[in-house]
Parts: sequence; structure tokens; C-alpha cells
Amino acid sequence: MLNAMRRVLVRLTTRLLSRAAANAAGERLDQTNIAILNYAFVPIDPASRVLFLNLALAVILGSMLGASVSLTREMLVSPHPFT
Repeated sequence: MLNAMRRVLVRLTTRLLSRAAANAAGERLDQTNIAILNYAFVPIDPASRVLFLNLALAVILGSMLGASVSLTREMLVSPHPFT
């Protein structure tokens, strides 16, 4: 009976000590050394879009995607010419 009570007491104390250690570690995480260097500001002019560059990239990437899809379908559907 005494051994069982002693085991329960040891379990309780280890749980309490581990929770206390976890709480102490969590409290230390709240302390930081961060400082604001520059405050953010609202830009006067909105960011401009580069329409020509966006269109050129869309055409190039779209054609590359279309070519890769068509080549993949052709390789999967038709028999290999070297066999």
C-alpha cells in the first residue's frame, strides 16, 4: 500500500515539475528584443502594371505549356518510332 502511494506521489510531483518547467519556458518566450526601425508608409502613387511584359510572359508560357501537353499526348498515344 505504501509503495503504491509512493509511486502515485512520484508521478504527481514529476508531472507538476514538468508543467512548471514548461510554463517557465513559455514565459521566457514572451520576452523579445525587437524594435521598430522604420514605420511603414502608404505610397502616394499606386504600383503600375507592366501590360506588355505580362502579355509577353503569358504568350511564351502558354505556348510552352501547350507544346509540352501536345508532345506528351503524342508520346503516350502513338507507338514509339524506334521499336
